[in-house]
Amino acid sequence: MPELKYPVVCGATGKTLTDGADQARIHTYSTKTNSARTYWLQLDKNAPEVAVLLKTIQEATAQLWSLNNQSPTSFVAKQQAEAKVDEVAEDIAMELVNAGDVPADDEVIDF
Repeated sequence: MPELKYPVVCGATGKTLTDGADQARIHTYSTKTNSARTYWLQLDKNAPEVAVLLKTIQEATAQLWSLNNQSPTSFVAKQQAEAKVDEVAEDIAMELVNAGDVPADDEVIDF
């Protein structure tokens, strides 16, 4: 991260931060502007108290995503279902090949 344009004083420790990589940030959604936003906090992400709270946010977010992904309509669930369909189709095709039930190239299959 680049050097900060101005010094930031951590609200938890009083330490002056000069590197943006040390600054804590959170991501939120603004209903006012209908957009996602990143907020750079006046906090040192390495300060013990701040690090614990950031980890709590991270763990809660991971748990929410885990619950979300259990929904059959979630993007992840749809991808997993499509992958399973592809896997089953491939297994069936291999069984047909192994059984010698594969039609000739010029043979038409009606369903």
